[in-house]
Amino acid sequence: MTKKKSPVEKVNANMPTNDMFRHLTLLLNIHKDNELLKSLFASEGIEVTNSKLQSWSIKRNTFNKKYRPMPTVALQAFIVALHKKETSKQSL
Repeated sequence: MTKKKSPVEKVNANMPTNDMFRHLTLLLNIHKDNELLKSLFASEGIEVTNSKLQSWSIKRNTFNKKYRPMPTVALQAFIVALHKKETSKQSL
């Protein structure tokens, strides 16, 4: 029996997690709000630093020594936190 892939894992095969994270934060216009980003990760039990956020925001295949690949579990937690934040807004 094979494990079902999450939507992030399916997309991740074609697009690196760093690129997805970068595009999401840019689209939502939250790319400069490190405190909000850190609180979203913290709400899902993931502690991040400003330098981690910066390294995860660098596009893959960019020759930058600060680049670090974003773990899939971190991207999944970020998306879950965004979803919870949006659904809590709608229920108010």
